[in-house]
Amino acid sequence: MKRLISILLVLVMALGMANIAFAVVSPEDDGPTNSSSTVVTAPAKDETGDDVTVTYTELATNSDAYRDVNNEASAVAFVEHNDLVADVNAAMAGTNSNARHITTVNMYDVRTIRKNGTAVTTTGAVTATLPANGVKAGDAVVVLQKGADGWKALEATAAEDGKVTVTLTEMAPIAIMKGAECELHNYTDLNVASWMHDGLEYMVDHGYMIGTSSTTMSPLNLVQRQHVWMILARAGGQNPASYEEAKTWVIAQGISDGSNGSDPISREDFLTMIWRVKGSPAAASNGEGFTDSANISEYAKPAIGWAVSTGVMNGYPDGSAQPLDNASRAEVAAFGERAEL
Repeated sequence: MKRLISILLVLVMALGMANIAFAVVSPEDDGPTNSSSTVVTAPAKDETGDDVTVTYTELATNSDAYRDVNNEASAVAFVEHNDLVADVNAAMAGTNSNARHITTVNMYDVRTIRKNGTAVTTTGAVTATLPANGVKAGDAVVVLQKGADGWKALEATAAEDGKVTVTLTEMAPIAIMKGAECELHNYTDLNVASWMHDGLEYMVDHGYMIGTSSTTMSPLNLVQRQHVWMILARAGGQNPASYEEAKTWVIAQGISDGSNGSDPISREDFLTMIWRVKGSPAAASNGEGFTDSANISEYAKPAIGWAVSTGVMNGYPDGSAQPLDNASRAEVAAFGERAEL
């Protein structure tokens, strides 16, 4: 029976149904396990100023719990707390303030408050000092907590190197974020707020694309077919030294026929090549929902249908797919990121 109760408690808390203000967890059970890390403690002060300790685990970066919380926290930070993100950006040194973003440095699952070694219940705020990787004293930080009422920003400061002091009001996962330079911070022709940014950052980070110079990314430049061969060969674990090597590889893999290497690649041709890289999966449609679906080449229809069904391509606001338009570097990068090349 005790084991059943413990299991139920873990399930309830993992679903976020027990995120009430510091509910009691017995000294024998420090709450749910969302990480392979052991339970650790941090010094804190309760609402009366008495010394207490906060017990927590750090979510492992390779865990589903970390990825889920991080994805949510990042989206919430930019959508609901963009004033905090702006503060972080403004606090960062550098000439290109647009090419900044925030990154999660630690993710914790706050579990209990203990006083004199015993778990206690408190309805007030508790101020705790938690480790924060890479944070320097005085850095601007954003700390978000997923509590009973959803995500909220917590009062937090980086008073010393490697630590953040945060005011907690309930037991729930928290994400500690700090400003960071993205991979593209040297490129003056790309704004971090643009739809083009994330795809290009992904492609550069994975070594699939590079800038057109040390300071330009040229996101609107058209992409030649041979450039795509290089991208797909790199994504396939190859390191081609030339377009010819990349061409040989894509032909051998059945990705492209290797023709017209210096021609710009169309949107439908690039999507078709990605689709082939992914194993030519079946799709429920052939892109017939677009207003210009009649312009989609017959060979590209399964690829367009797959791209739509998987979110790789969404089409334009006017309902068109523009399959025959030539693809820009930004479009190629966006498709590549969404397809997880």
